Amino acid sequence: MPMNRIQRYRNNEAMTEDPAVLVRLLLEETIRTIRIAIDHTRAGRIAERGESASRAVDLLTSLMINLNTEETPGLAGGLQRLYEFCQYRVIEGHVKGDVSCFESALPVLGDITEAWVAVLEKERAAAEADSTAEPAWA
Repeated sequence: MPMNRIQRYRNNEAMTEDPAVLVRLLLEETIRTIRIAIDHTRAGRIAERGESASRAVDLLTSLMINLNTEETPGLAGGLQRLYEFCQYRVIEGHVKGDVSCFESALPVLGDITEAWVAVLEKERAAAEADSTAEPAWA
């Protein structure tokens, strides 16, 4: 099956972005995949629900593997617990065929994504301010 334009764009963006942006992309893809699992659940498509649930669990595992436990152990530990909660709810949603299980992971991931985007925007603003600042030797 040929890759559509959006998938090609996402793959290209992922290959060229810094790690912080990759985390944002993983979070967004996880949310999208859980929403697809919800749609499959509502439509009674069990096999497709399983594929989407499995993909969401894999994406959450990728997020956990890439946590920086050395520099920010407290933050990493908190995110680890939240990602584990989301994994549990996705697995439970698939096993039970329960949309509410899937849905309970979405606000958690949405809050994490929102906070992550705010950090990225703050870093970009700081980088732009540094690049426009007058050199100390001037």
